[in-house]
Amino acid sequence: MNTALRIGSLLFNGEQILSVLSGYSLLEPFIREVVIDTAIQAIVLSKEELLTVVPGSHGSIADADLGTYLVQWCTANQIDLSQLQWNYIRPARIQKFKRLTFADRIEDEFQQRKLDLDRVEYSLIRVPDAALAQELFLMLRDDQFEFEQLAQRYSQGQERETNGYMGAFTFSQVPAEFLDVFRICAPRQIWSPIQIDGWSYILRLERIVPAALTDQMRSQLLDQLFAEWLQSQVTTLINTPNAIAFQAIPEPSLTG
Repeated sequence: MNTALRIGSLLFNGEQILSVLSGYSLLEPFIREVVIDTAIQAIVLSKEELLTVVPGSHGSIADADLGTYLVQWCTANQIDLSQLQWNYIRPARIQKFKRLTFADRIEDEFQQRKLDLDRVEYSLIRVPDAALAQELFLMLRDDQFEFEQLAQRYSQGQERETNGYMGAFTFSQVPAEFLDVFRICAPRQIWSPIQIDGWSYILRLERIVPAALTDQMRSQLLDQLFAEWLQSQVTTLINTPNAIAFQAIPEPSLTG
């Protein structure tokens, strides 16, 4: 029997569903979830892991009674087993897959990504006139003018609204010329003007905050490794000829 998906008064057959998903930019997210489900097929949660993700407090439950208990829990919480699966169990299986697949790469990944993880806070004064920049630098160095005061008066970027303070950035977000200065100057040290693309910058390093491999950082790196792996899998699948196509399924024969 041929079937079609009905939404309101509209009917979609298999080929139309594929076309519509692609047209609405929903095909790739759909493929992503299929790839995830394929990856976690072999991931099984222990009783303890399962009860950890199911909301509420749970007493001692024998392994043989777990299925009955979950049915009763669903009834008590007015959800069905499919909602339990999608809302609680599937996310937990995904997290376990991440840990089993990528956890042993965290330390190496942390070291490789430190340029994107270490942070630097700094302030600056920017002017288009190199002579003015040198004059301002001497005022800061020799005449003890306040950096914030001169930044508010002379700087010609949005930083003048924050008295020269730019904020905190990862090393990869900072111009290489600035990093060359920050690597050799001390906190709160004011550096002589440097020239970049017709602008003169007077820099003051506020502080460098090295990244630490905390539990939060481990979780962040785990998510990044999983996301990169998942995107690679999806891209490969999309770019493989005939890997995604409508295929008719023969109806079973009525004669043995």
